[in-house]
Amino acid sequence: MNSVAIIAAWHKAHTAAITRSVVEWLEQRQVSVALGRESAKRLSRPELARDDPDLIGGADLVLALGGDGTLLGTARLAAPRGVPILGINLGGFGFLTTVGQDEMFQVLPAILAGDYQVEERIMLAAELLRRSQVLESFVALNDVVISKGAFSRLVRLHTSVNGEYLGTFPGDGMIVSTPTGSTAYSLSAGGPVINPATQVMVITPICPHTLSARPLIVSADEEVEISVTSEPSGRLELVVTVDGQLGYDMQPRDLLRVRRADFSAKFVSLGRPSFYLRLRTKLRWGERRARSGG
Repeated sequence: MNSVAIIAAWHKAHTAAITRSVVEWLEQRQVSVALGRESAKRLSRPELARDDPDLIGGADLVLALGGDGTLLGTARLAAPRGVPILGINLGGFGFLTTVGQDEMFQVLPAILAGDYQVEERIMLAAELLRRSQVLESFVALNDVVISKGAFSRLVRLHTSVNGEYLGTFPGDGMIVSTPTGSTAYSLSAGGPVINPATQVMVITPICPHTLSARPLIVSADEEVEISVTSEPSGRLELVVTVDGQLGYDMQPRDLLRVRRADFSAKFVSLGRPSFYLRLRTKLRWGERRARSGG
């Protein structure tokens, strides 16, 4: 491994010290390092600064220093270019980032030597259309969400799968998520937990105003289309959000089209911890039984 790109979350404590130590550690081993312009400026290393296409495109590995949010943004940059990602958790929940900052220098030598596996996870590709014209195109690792504003009336979402009408769901919105995103917003809205190795998508209504609406698992090879059937009386505010980080205004009769992307996100895997161990640890499954001895 000859080149490593680093994307850092600067809202985290001690980011500068940690990033600087990683850069120096890599340079001591004759590994070329590239930084985003903000990171290079903060570390006073302008010679390492790269814009996003060059930052990722020339790298053999991307280090995402931060939390799950940093990893989501990194995946949207790295996945289209096929570059593997290693997430280093700098604090917080860290469901996606599996390596802690206290152990990163223990695992990096093996990774530089190529002693690791690559775990692939599906990405979503989505388009927002207005009068049959594409307004925005974007990709997501976790989910694409249609949601209403705080003061908006409920919306009716006309939903189809592979061109076949599924139903019109009144409520606060709709989530289309990957298995990776099944433990994010979709889980909070009542969706199922899905092993990220599974090739499916999940359609999860948000606060549906009908008892018959339930989350639906569909094949990752299918295409989901959602539109607002008509403008309700009263104020209407709609937004399409991507991984909870990017937002686009949506109007009545706009169409959101979601499918599996032509590429996958590639994550460095060291074989630990397993997905099920992360579930037990992060979601605290079985904690009461363990304390009580029952």
